[in-house]
Amino acid sequence: MKTNRLTWEPIEGLSAVIDMTHRKVLEIKDREIVPRSTSPMDFFDPVVRGQREGLKPLVTPQPQGANFTVKEHAVSWDRWRFRYSMNPREGLVLHQIGWEESPGKVRPILYRASLSDILVA
Repeated sequence: MKTNRLTWEPIEGLSAVIDMTHRKVLEIKDREIVPRSTSPMDFFDPVVRGQREGLKPLVTPQPQGANFTVKEHAVSWDRWRFRYSMNPREGLVLHQIGWEESPGKVRPILYRASLSDILVA
């Protein structure tokens, strides 16, 4: 079965100065186009990602027990309460983050937070 992936080609080297108040294009600049790589860029493709040896197990001993509980996707840690999910584009997403002020009373802090806008240079 063939899958349809959404693809797009960027318009490189083209920029415009627009007067949004009068809705007029003031200037268009067309620079030299740098050729794009023809190598596949799909990180989720095993051919691109490559194969590596298995990682050694990570062992975190907690002889007195964990300081947090996880039930399905709900996490309780100290007085913090939140839910989590994973999104293919955004990565880790935290939901309904709150602080338990008193038993049964959780103060909402943040409704939804994702890591999609982090830039690493």
